[in-house]
Amino acid sequence: MRVGSPVEFTVPADAGHLPVVRAIAEAICLTAGCDLDQTADIKLAMDEACCNLLAGAVHGSQLVCTFEGEAAAMRVSITSTEATTTPVTTGFGWFVLESLTDSVGTAHSPGTPMTATITFTRAGDGDR
Repeated sequence: MRVGSPVEFTVPADAGHLPVVRAIAEAICLTAGCDLDQTADIKLAMDEACCNLLAGAVHGSQLVCTFEGEAAAMRVSITSTEATTTPVTTGFGWFVLESLTDSVGTAHSPGTPMTATITFTRAGDGDR
């Protein structure tokens, strides 16, 4: 089963919305046919990526989460719409994110407002 068209949702860039992000990520993964291990890894990776972006998010900004793919490989992108810093790619949180995913990267768009993005891909367990 595929996610089909990319699925995108937006939440305020506030730690209080992380449970909502995890719940939506779980629903999307299970609907796409991901197994429980892949779903758990994606939820935890989402949590780590969101926390990383929240650290540099401007008060009142948004996190935009986009899912593409299927159980064979799910690609997730999280963007902070207004950021003061680029994503941090050192430390334990980043190590966890790298451990849970098959590929992970960052991007930022300088300017006013700056955006910061973390994108990762997680393949199904049979494909790893």
